[in-house]
Amino acid sequence: MTALLPLLLGLSPAAHAWSSSCFVDAEERLCTDGMEKARHPWVSERDDLHPLDEPEHAQLLTDAVAWSGVPFSVLDPLTLRHASTGAARVGAHLLDPYLSIDPADEAPELPVTRVTRIAGMAQLPDHSYTLWDWARGNEHCPPDADLDATECHQFQSHMGALNASHFPPHSQHFYAYYHQLALDRAAECGLLDLDIHVHDDVAHLERYVLACEKQALLLEAIGQHYLQDAWSSGHMWQRWGGVVHDDFESLPLATLTGAYAGTWHGAKAVADRALMGDDVPDWLPEAADDPMCAPPPRGEEVVYLDGMTGDRHDAVGDIFRPTLISDLDYLEQLRGLLSCSVAGMRAVYAETRMRHGEMGERFGGLQDRDPTGADCFGQRVTNATLDLGADLHVGTAPDQWGLPNSGTLIAVALRFAAPAEATPSVGEMVRFRRDAGRARMRVSLWALMDPDGTQAAEGAFGGIVGALPNGAHLRGRLGDLDAPPAPWLEPPLPWTLDGGDNERALVLAFSDAHSADICDSLPPERLDALPLWAHDTPAADALEEEARQVLCEQLAGPFLRVGWPDDYAEDREPLCATLDPDAPVVYSRHQTFAGLTQQAAVAEWCAAEPSLLRDGGFESTDPAWTLTDATRTSSVYALTPATGGHMLALAVEPSDGVRTSIASQSLEGVSAMSGGDLPQGSYTLRFQRRVLTHEDNHWVDPDTCRAGVNPWFVARLDSPDGNEILHEDDP
Repeated sequence: MTALLPLLLGLSPAAHAWSSSCFVDAEERLCTDGMEKARHPWVSERDDLHPLDEPEHAQLLTDAVAWSGVPFSVLDPLTLRHASTGAARVGAHLLDPYLSIDPADEAPELPVTRVTRIAGMAQLPDHSYTLWDWARGNEHCPPDADLDATECHQFQSHMGALNASHFPPHSQHFYAYYHQLALDRAAECGLLDLDIHVHDDVAHLERYVLACEKQALLLEAIGQHYLQDAWSSGHMWQRWGGVVHDDFESLPLATLTGAYAGTWHGAKAVADRALMGDDVPDWLPEAADDPMCAPPPRGEEVVYLDGMTGDRHDAVGDIFRPTLISDLDYLEQLRGLLSCSVAGMRAVYAETRMRHGEMGERFGGLQDRDPTGADCFGQRVTNATLDLGADLHVGTAPDQWGLPNSGTLIAVALRFAAPAEATPSVGEMVRFRRDAGRARMRVSLWALMDPDGTQAAEGAFGGIVGALPNGAHLRGRLGDLDAPPAPWLEPPLPWTLDGGDNERALVLAFSDAHSADICDSLPPERLDALPLWAHDTPAADALEEEARQVLCEQLAGPFLRVGWPDDYAEDREPLCATLDPDAPVVYSRHQTFAGLTQQAAVAEWCAAEPSLLRDGGFESTDPAWTLTDATRTSSVYALTPATGGHMLALAVEPSDGVRTSIASQSLEGVSAMSGGDLPQGSYTLRFQRRVLTHEDNHWVDPDTCRAGVNPWFVARLDSPDGNEILHEDDP
């Protein structure tokens, strides 16, 4: 038994269904649980992947798209840009801290670029609890905000204990929830497209619709993880417990329960030396084709009853996708899975305006199945199959042999080598062994009484250590976004900047897709504070400056008109003004628009770096002076000032047509009239209206001897090095 302990320690994560992957390609290793999994792609650039490391969930999603008629372009990479605070987050497996990638809408310090794919997002529930969890870098604990995020994302102690969401009936409810989110998001995409295309010249806005469509399908891909799991033979039964910690009496008991469920599900992923590599102990079995996922031993069957037809079919599960798609014995299982997956994909894409391309016909031979109903979630393994799978097997199919009393082995293993927070007490071990033995005996009795029945798969084996079969821990209502199956899931739509931390993170991580929500929820006063020059303090370094630029482009882009208030590119209205003519706008101050894209205009507006306004006195000068030795560019004045009796002479005309006279302000320590040169550089001209009282300028009406209000129209010229010149109309 001692030699089996390290083997059994990995059985908690064995209750994954189809395999998922995450690689640190630069180091040629798998990602560690937690924050690292939110920072690396979920596929590898290597072409020699182990079967255990194949991204089966992503591959099955790709298969579904190929059979669905949905344009294959939806699978193109999706690049996301946002900013974070860059605060340190310590990971359990590394000595060096991670920098936070949690999206921030204020005080940004770190630019973040992430590349993902819709197909890869079908793996998300094996790496993160939710989409908002991934968007926030796995830096928080969705099931328990008070729990350390690193511990929370360890599969061996926490995620594995709560993965009842991957088993029926929870899997049906989780899929229905994400499917409804995807449908709602797709409908929003369709409405956005209609609102945009009632106008002419909207090609520059279509990227928002395309991003929205991809996000709708991305939500569907996350949901399809649970749908795919429902068609893995190792998941066609109710395991114990639920999806929150309160569904278990303690974390050690939850861990014991999850590990035991792993042996029933099929433990090849952790008990097979050929898969695990040559660097593991040689006492491990060369192969461990453990039913129910693996093909069965000679003379045995792994079969299920179809929830739609009632027919009896052979089945395999995770790590055996190649067998599923190539062996005709599993054709009906494959057809059922693809029929359900394709139905879900087509339903979501049909709600959009299909800007990725028209949807073609689905592949022939598929069935009409309701993706959220019993058609796709009613399949259950038979009593005889569950009786076969409930013991750990080693050896290669069809010559495996069983190890009885796996519940006892697991209890001993976890007692002596589990993570500290998940170590069971002696009393908990005794209770677990007793209850696990009772459940195992009941499965054998059902297999004797009704081998082709599915009573055991529906939970007739009873509970263990206080955790009942899944159905007893079910929450919410099927497909009802106001009654989710777990309290920590994505909130219902719409998601906005002011909807809480999780919604804000989703909006910022997918800002193009949520630009219409930014239009609705960004306070107008934030706009003038977004450009780099509007910050009270300069950026500490180049990364912080880039992060400010990224955030500015995210939030200001939907509001920016190209040009000036009286002369702007009317054929390139920003998204917010297109959706609502009364929406606030900002102006890029470009003089010419030809060849200038909306995104380039936004980038230039955010990057303009005039100084902050400083107090200073004014000296009157000749109003006839004009711009000297300067070249006017699209949005700024590039100046090469001459030496003379003044620093710079300008005749300016505000946008409202008011004539201005001229005043100049000195450089630091240099008199304005001393002939000092103005440093060469870029200077941005801005207009303000100031109202001064007689105390400010000692102005008194000479006819009445009464003090009055003196309106000054001021043009402010800001320079990169902190100098500025103010021009005002002084009546």
